[in-house]
Amino acid sequence: MYGKHFTNALDKICQQQTDMLVSKMTSMDIAYKHTIQANEERFTQMMDKVESMINKKTNLERENGELKCKIQHMNHETTLEKELMKTKLETKCELLTQKNKTQSDKINKLDLDLGEINKEMEERKNKIESLESSFTALRKDVEGKEKEILSSKIHASIGDGEF
Repeated sequence: MYGKHFTNALDKICQQQTDMLVSKMTSMDIAYKHTIQANEERFTQMMDKVESMINKKTNLERENGELKCKIQHMNHETTLEKELMKTKLETKCELLTQKNKTQSDKINKLDLDLGEINKEMEERKNKIESLESSFTALRKDVEGKEKEILSSKIHASIGDGEF
């Protein structure tokens, strides 16, 4: 009689521990999924920004090419007009070059940020794998405990003559 109560109590304790572990793992899984989703959204936003900057850079390079063509055309006009137009175009070209450099600097920073995000995601992936490994070990431990309880029940039943 005492053995059955003890076994039932052990069953309840093991079940409660299993339920708590499953609940914690479910919560952790949800939290990691939310984190991964947030990181994916941030990554998508950063990629959109990079694409926008690349498009701006392409437009600046096209404009720069167009300005160079205009400079060649102006060589056929009067000397005074050529010098005036050349000065204006060079100023605009310098501004575009500065903008281009600024955009390149921003792209380089975004590349660094993306590298950091990838590193962080790799660390989180490693942490998740570690947690999965711990969960597997705990599950095996719980299964071992369940087998011990079952074995105890069987021995108790044999001892009581019920088996």
